Amino acid sequence: MHFKEDFLHFVWQYKLFESRHLETTDQQAIVIKHVGHYTQLSGPDFSEAQIYIDQQLWVGSLEIHKKSSEWYDHQHHLDPAYDNVILHVVWDDDQVVFDKHNQPLTTLCIKPYVSKILIQKYQQLMADKSWIFCENQLKNIPEINRIQAFENLFIERLSQKIMPYENLLKTLHGDWEHLLFVFLMKAFGLNINGEVFFDMGKKISFDWIKKERHDLTSLEALLFGQTQILNTNFQDNYFSQLKKTYTFLKNKYQINELIHQVHFYKLRPDNFPTIRLSQLAQIYHQEAHVFELLIKSNMDLSRKFLRKIMPSIYWQTHYVFDKTVNHRQHQLSDNFIDLLFINVILPIKYFYYQNQGKDLADEIIVQYSQMKKENNQVIKKFESFGLPIKDALDTQAAIQLKKHYCDHRLCLNCHFGKFFMGKD
Repeated sequence: MHFKEDFLHFVWQYKLFESRHLETTDQQAIVIKHVGHYTQLSGPDFSEAQIYIDQQLWVGSLEIHKKSSEWYDHQHHLDPAYDNVILHVVWDDDQVVFDKHNQPLTTLCIKPYVSKILIQKYQQLMADKSWIFCENQLKNIPEINRIQAFENLFIERLSQKIMPYENLLKTLHGDWEHLLFVFLMKAFGLNINGEVFFDMGKKISFDWIKKERHDLTSLEALLFGQTQILNTNFQDNYFSQLKKTYTFLKNKYQINELIHQVHFYKLRPDNFPTIRLSQLAQIYHQEAHVFELLIKSNMDLSRKFLRKIMPSIYWQTHYVFDKTVNHRQHQLSDNFIDLLFINVILPIKYFYYQNQGKDLADEIIVQYSQMKKENNQVIKKFESFGLPIKDALDTQAAIQLKKHYCDHRLCLNCHFGKFFMGKD
């Protein structure tokens, strides 16, 4: 049987073996009081195990290997961290192992106590597939298990999303408004310009945004001036006005100029950086208290405000300078607004209230479940194998499942993998 050591960790952790008549390799009776705590860190695999060996209670660490000889292969005999191991659990006992006192280490060969059915389930789960290991079994997951697993996966993803907020908030000296601005910048940049916009957002002082918000041209000049767009030559009057305004602002705020290269290639015109930067400028031009409106207000008010956002008059007839196009208002689409809620507004809301000592997990779950599912290749694949994806919560959960479990083959740590193995 071919398997990774984590299979044995899984078997021991959940006591998935016949434990009533256990014996060590030298015929001492074993009774497990507590399997211990699975550490997943350096040192022994399980800590604080409580094991009766020949009616004597032992408390200490426990190490697991596929073969006994791996104790020496892994140099455990030279590591003091393993001096407290009270039991060596192995699949194959191929060599006698000695402790630091040159006494045989108490060893349990677990192979005879693991059922063939469990082994078959593991082999089915880990058999080669076209996309992920359990693809042919996904359709068999009961709905109640799917919902519970997806909620847990969603909270995992949400917790990971807020980690960058915590680090950046310290850099921004606790300025929540600037934090929101930076991540809105990233969202408006989408995949192509997201990182560039993100870097721009960090470089721009939010005090400049607040002071210039009453003049839309000044706001656009402040944003466009961080890019290479204003460093080219156009004949357009509005271009000249923006360039002149930015020169004034640069002197006014002593801006250390750092030009960012934004990209138009492979983007639909509605997603051009010119349009997105103008829309973002409108948000801060129209609303003095963006953080309160998007984070502290209810979703309906936030959506109503965002639906009214469109670029300035000039950008309703242009995608780039000097080239006029048919008039378009370029309002934020419902799909784009959903992306803002999914990737920025709701995660920051969760993080903000967490910092205020309030747990909004249940409320956030409801809000994600009320939004439409995203449409991407990961979602389509899961659906093609019979796993229902119904809303934005399911989408986020499915992405977490694929990126953090399936892609790393952590099937025995996965909610669905445990179900297939008969644990959940």
